[in-house]
Amino acid sequence: DQWKQAFDAAPHGTADTLLPYEEIEYPHLQKHDNHEASGQQHFPTYALPVINHSPGGYCLAWPGAVPAELQAGEMVGIEDTAGQG
Repeated sequence: DQWKQAFDAAPHGTADTLLPYEEIEYPHLQKHDNHEASGQQHFPTYALPVINHSPGGYCLAWPGAVPAELQAGEMVGIEDTAGQG
């Protein structure tokens, strides 16, 4: 098999010896006894100007400091206003 000699065919080492990586820590959600309350989750909402957008994503202007709870790899929802960006 020619591919088994490729440099990236198998990792060399264990997870402890490979390059360090940044781990995203998610807080544990509290369970509610009330089903109605547990179905409603409240997340912070921010109004940000769109600098540009493409099929690859959005470029947003974030004035001031970025919230501490926002981490790389987060899933966000964006509602684009017509004519913006």
